[in-house]
Amino acid sequence: MGDLGAGKTTLIQGLGQGLGISDPILSPTFTLINEYHSGRLPLYHLDLYRLEPDGVRGLYPELYWEGEEVEPGIMAIEWAERLPYRPPVYGEIHLTPQGEGREIRVNWVGMAAPPV
Repeated sequence: MGDLGAGKTTLIQGLGQGLGISDPILSPTFTLINEYHSGRLPLYHLDLYRLEPDGVRGLYPELYWEGEEVEPGIMAIEWAERLPYRPPVYGEIHLTPQGEGREIRVNWVGMAAPPV
């Protein structure tokens, strides 16, 4: 989470690099969902900036976190506050520009302790 220019796409590009994804990771602002399958795990990158919650429902985001119809992987969602519902367990990353860098806060929802 973060305002425009906070570094959300850059963070997801770093996540993709860490997964060994060789494809360029671009913001899916107009395509809404980009899928990357060339890394150790699939990365599903959603950008909900242009959608209202009712429009998000039509993307069926739960298919990605339920893992029944889509290969399980990591789901990275820009503008996740537009989700009308969320998975039972997830991490929320808040980015705030601070001078030349960013303040990063992580909040784990639905679990007693964060993963190691």
